[in-house]
Amino acid sequence: MSLIPAFEIGVWNAWIFTVFIFLCVLLSQFIKGVGEKIAHDEEEKKLNRDREALLVKEGKKSQFINLNIPNAFASDNHEAFREQIEWAKDIALGTPDKGISSALAGMKARPDRRDVIKNSIVPVMIIAGKKDNYIPFSVYEEHFNLASQTDVLILENSGHMGFIEEREKSLDGILKFLDKIYQ
Repeated sequence: MSLIPAFEIGVWNAWIFTVFIFLCVLLSQFIKGVGEKIAHDEEEKKLNRDREALLVKEGKKSQFINLNIPNAFASDNHEAFREQIEWAKDIALGTPDKGISSALAGMKARPDRRDVIKNSIVPVMIIAGKKDNYIPFSVYEEHFNLASQTDVLILENSGHMGFIEEREKSLDGILKFLDKIYQ
C-alpha cells in the first residue's frame, strides 16, 4: 500500500482526495465551541498552541510532532497505521519551523465561522471521526444541523485522519455527496 493514498487511487480519485482535504481544512475552520465549558477549553487550546510554538522556537519541534501526529489518528489505530504516522512525522519534521509556527498562530487566531455553515446556500458535508482525539464527537454533533442542506458521514473507526483511517468509506461518501449535488 502506498503511503500517499492519492497515488494509489488514480487521477479522478486524487482530485476527490484533494477536495476532501480541502473540506476537512474548511470544516476545521468552522469547529468552535459554544457555552462556558467549551470557551474555557478554547482558551486552554490557545495556551497549548503557545507552548507548542515555544517548543518549535526552542528547536524542540520533534517533541511537538511526536505527540501530535499520532494523536491525529484514533488511539486504537496507531499500530495499524504505523507507517502512515511515521510518513506524516517525516513530513512534519521537514516542515520549516516558520511554517509550523505560522500554522499554530493561524489556528489560534481563527474566528468562529459557524455562521458561514448556518447561512450556506450550498450543500455542506460534514465528515466526523467518532474517535477524534482533537474534536470531541459531541462538538461535531452540534454542527450536524447548522446548514439547511447537510450530509453527515460518521467514520466509526477514525480520529482526525479519517481520509487515511477509513479511506474507502471517506472516498465513497464524498463521491455520493458529489453525485447528489451535481446530478
